[in-house]
Amino acid sequence: MSKQGTLYSFFSSFNNAYSAKRYVFTVFYSRIVFLLLKELYKQGLIDCFYLNPVKPYEVIVFPRYVAGKPVFKKIISISKPGRRMYTKLIILGTG
Repeated sequence: MSKQGTLYSFFSSFNNAYSAKRYVFTVFYSRIVFLLLKELYKQGLIDCFYLNPVKPYEVIVFPRYVAGKPVFKKIISISKPGRRMYTKLIILGTG
């Protein structure tokens, strides 16, 4: 699977988990997904994540809820097929 396909799959799984109010979900492991999860954890947007010991190609993610409500509603990609947008990772970490 391409990097872009992996990210879109991650965004879809993430959004579906939040809309269904699931407290745990899995995504396929890739380096970019791992880095994104690490940043979401540092920002306090997910409780934790770890590699599935039974299926090492999967990552188990625990989204964060406050008083039963998700900390945010949706995650999207600003880059679309045919309209690529790039930014440095340092810019994403500031805010």
